[in-house]
Amino acid sequence: MRYFLIALFALSFACAEDAKLPYEAQQAVNAMEAQIIKARQDCLNKLSKVIGDVTKTGNLELAMVVKAKETEIMNLMPRVDLFGDSDMVAVVGKWGHSNGHYEFKNDGNSVAGGVVGKWFVKSDKIIVNWSNGIVDTLNLPMKNNTLNGINNKGVKVTLTKLPNK
Repeated sequence: MRYFLIALFALSFACAEDAKLPYEAQQAVNAMEAQIIKARQDCLNKLSKVIGDVTKTGNLELAMVVKAKETEIMNLMPRVDLFGDSDMVAVVGKWGHSNGHYEFKNDGNSVAGGVVGKWFVKSDKIIVNWSNGIVDTLNLPMKNNTLNGINNKGVKVTLTKLPNK
């Protein structure tokens, strides 16, 4: 499984932002990346649960072994922009929206109005896959602390960065 994920990660990296793929090919790459992110997160969630369960039994040595595996998986596919773009760092934090607030966390998770999601930077876009089936596509770079985009329902999305507290 480890080598499979590394190969998929390398394939994803090979499709650099300068490459303009046909729509169908780009959709396939995006779908693959979403599956990789989901598989990684599912694995991390399960490992976290096992760590808690094993710790409750008092077997701290085994809990440390599982924790080491969790760290290995986290380092296998770090939540960074594939192309080293600093936009990802600027995106992390809280954003105002007409319907409330968005929060982009540095681990690739997001929250908006109680709905959770996963986000990543792809080329000059931020893609947010929400648990309710909505997919936001936001344009980079941000301008005047504002991100603009559209969701898969055709609704315009405008976010304004809130000051850090």
